[in-house]
Amino acid sequence: MDQNKITEAYATCIVGPNYFWCRQTNPEDLLTPSKLAQTAELAQQVVCLKTLKPGSPCLALYSCDNQWYRAQVIRTTDHMLDVLFVDYGNESKADIGNVRPLPESLLKAAPQAFLCSLNGFDESTGSWDDNACDDFYNLVVDKPLKVTAMQNGTNSELGVSQYAVKIECDDTDINGLMQKYWRSSFKEHANSAVVRSETSPQDAQTEGKTTQTVSKRNVNTSMSKNQTVTVYGSCISEPHFFWCQYSNTEDLNTVLELAQEAGQAQQDMRFCETLSPGSLCLALFPSDNRWYRARVTQQVDDVFHVVFIDYGNEAEVEKENVRALPRHLLDIPPQALLCCLGGFNKSEGSWTDKAYDDFYSLLVDKPLTLTLLSVEKHSENGVPQYFVEINCEGLLVNTAMQKYWKPATVKCASKEGLPAEGLLQGSQTESKTNQDCVSKEYVSIGMYKEATISQNMTETVYASCIAEPHYFWCQHTITEDLNKVLELAQEAGQAHQNTRFAETLGPGRPCLALFSSDNRWYRAQVTRRVEDVFHVVFIDYGNELEVDINGVRSVPQNLLEIAPLAFLCSLNGFEKSKGSWADEGYDDFYSLLVDKPLRLTMVTMENHSEASVPQYYVDVECEGVVVNRLMRKYWKKLDAEETSVENLKSGL
Repeated sequence: MDQNKITEAYATCIVGPNYFWCRQTNPEDLLTPSKLAQTAELAQQVVCLKTLKPGSPCLALYSCDNQWYRAQVIRTTDHMLDVLFVDYGNESKADIGNVRPLPESLLKAAPQAFLCSLNGFDESTGSWDDNACDDFYNLVVDKPLKVTAMQNGTNSELGVSQYAVKIECDDTDINGLMQKYWRSSFKEHANSAVVRSETSPQDAQTEGKTTQTVSKRNVNTSMSKNQTVTVYGSCISEPHFFWCQYSNTEDLNTVLELAQEAGQAQQDMRFCETLSPGSLCLALFPSDNRWYRARVTQQVDDVFHVVFIDYGNEAEVEKENVRALPRHLLDIPPQALLCCLGGFNKSEGSWTDKAYDDFYSLLVDKPLTLTLLSVEKHSENGVPQYFVEINCEGLLVNTAMQKYWKPATVKCASKEGLPAEGLLQGSQTESKTNQDCVSKEYVSIGMYKEATISQNMTETVYASCIAEPHYFWCQHTITEDLNKVLELAQEAGQAHQNTRFAETLGPGRPCLALFSSDNRWYRAQVTRRVEDVFHVVFIDYGNELEVDINGVRSVPQNLLEIAPLAFLCSLNGFEKSKGSWADEGYDDFYSLLVDKPLRLTMVTMENHSEASVPQYYVDVECEGVVVNRLMRKYWKKLDAEETSVENLKSGL
């Protein structure tokens, strides 16, 4: 791209204002490499993994549409590659068997997509608020853009050019419009945030030392991914929200000494008027009557709710008990960091009641070795929250807490029972090698790998969808597998829809389906189709939904090769033809199972007559209670005459 020259383009891959890809609006330039890529693959041999390294060009098969595209290797792991599709900007994982050398004819054509960031927003001097990414996406997606390159740099991770650009869309200056989402860091705007009283004696006494500065940000704590530090738990609420304090007591003692000195200064009431959520201050902690560095989280009249940034605990303080934070205290990073135990996504499960006390006991008053996995901005406190792995006295706390984690369902089916027309119609147990190709141009549709559940095998599960004792779904407790499937499903679901795939989709076929309640993608199987509406069952949970044609995608091979994580069950010992359940049995069965770890033993298995999937007849134990035995009081046996009639009906 030429600097200061306007280029007409479309955004092809949008992560956020500081990372998005655009492509020039000349379809002929894109068509030539696309056609050559499909024909070139036929003449190429499988590439050797050893010959590929980050930056290597290649052809890669995109699993969502089964087409070949020009790509560049980002990194290699075992037999998998992370690749960047250079004509679009999206990234994907590719098996080494789905990668080919790039022929000379395709090396000559320049990449059709270019990496951009919005000009005027340097991430070293600020950050975007929580709404920025979504609103930026809506501003530029599927719209003709006028893109002007203002500066040119290199993305260090990908090794490609990244352009700082100015964008116009529908005569709107996108850069100017996005200014409202940008939050400058303290060092950039501190000078303009000074509030003073000209007549206050404090001016002479504290000038250069306790200047009345209101800042929304501290100097950032310098923690990088995979960095390990020694800390102590300073404020422990629960596994998803706890504070750790660095073990270097010298820095903390310095902060305490300076805070007491600054707290003795006379209060400037106009400083209090400038405080708002996110502002930094000194606050008097009522329990020991000492001053500590704090951040305002909420204000109600003349009372401030604050969090003490060197410890993590919170308090409410009156306005007369807050002071300005002097410059030298702003320059010292917070001595505590907000943490969350890594590997437990709040949207995908919850903790048992016992988890909180045991987590506290594991951490309190012990030296902890903490490793940073990732970081996000906490929505309420406005501070970074670190997702961490913790080792305590040789024990990996993340692993020890697995037993307290209950994976959630997407949404549980009504406990009154599923409608008859909502049962599975397709055959999930058909061999995954049975492929259905409508034509050479259409995507091959495989089947999910079969689950292996052995007779008399006992395992711990959770009930993920409970209709009634003769029909309920259970989910394996291996959260790593579920998290992996969810992550891969979201990635695959972002791909553009292949309309030809939707045309081939029918009962019994796998797909990815968009669940309307949380707008996320999940593995599913079609049970019924009426025109452009699909009735699907979510095979990792068991619940069912209707989705329109825009809410389905093809399932990539790596997701087909993972067996369903939920399976259909029936309570053993209650034959349908010989009795029925009392009305109160349904509610009580639901209450017995929901949100509890279950010990489940498979007694026998047969294909469900309507669903055509395996249904396992099981013994269930919950919290020391044998559920099968407990449910006998709700079972009403038919007399001999009624049994004969039922048997006759079942034989017709």
